[in-house]
Order: sequence, then structure tokens, then C-alpha cells
Amino acid sequence: MLALTDQGLAHLLIAAGRVRRERRGRWLRDVAAQVETERKRTAAVRRTRACRQRQRDGVRRYTLEIDDTAMETVLDALVSYGRLSEPDTLRRDRVQHALAELVVDFGRRWRGG
Repeated sequence: MLALTDQGLAHLLIAAGRVRRERRGRWLRDVAAQVETERKRTAAVRRTRACRQRQRDGVRRYTLEIDDTAMETVLDALVSYGRLSEPDTLRRDRVQHALAELVVDFGRRWRGG
């Protein structure tokens, strides 16, 4: 949804008033499309910057695909071993963090460290 300040809305209405009536609807749709495209582009730029910063920090992101049944088992195990609290199983960020810690711990134990 597009949010405008009072001043921004006033400028938009003044500009729309200068467009011929039969073209005004199309003009407003074009303006809205440009704003929406810019908003999406800005979000994409933020994601790209965050990704590049993680790379500079030596952090990598991996995606896991786990079916619901298996995930319930994994979450139960994380709670049982005290790596995650029951309420935190509903928080995606906490689950991701617990899984990352588990994988890192596995790697250290495998190396004997």
C-alpha cells in the first residue's frame, strides 16, 4: 500500500489536476506502478546489501527443505535437548539459529574439537 504525507498527497493531486480528465486514470495508474516498482527495487537492494555484508563477514546462508513430519521430529529433539524452548518453536528466527548451532556443533564434534 502506498503511504503519502499530506504534502505528498497535495503535490500528487495538483499534478493530477494538470492532466486531461480522459487521461487522468491511466496517468495515476502509471504513477502508482512506478512507485510500486521503486518500492520493490528498494527492498531488493536491501536484501542484496545484506547478503553481500554477510559474505564480507564470512557468513553463508543455506536453505533446507524438510517436510512437516520430519520437522516436528527435529523440533521435538531440539526442545528435548534444551537447544530450543517450546514457545521458540513457533519463531522462525529462533529455529534457524538453533539449527545453525546444531550443524556447527556437529562439525566441531566430527573434527574432534
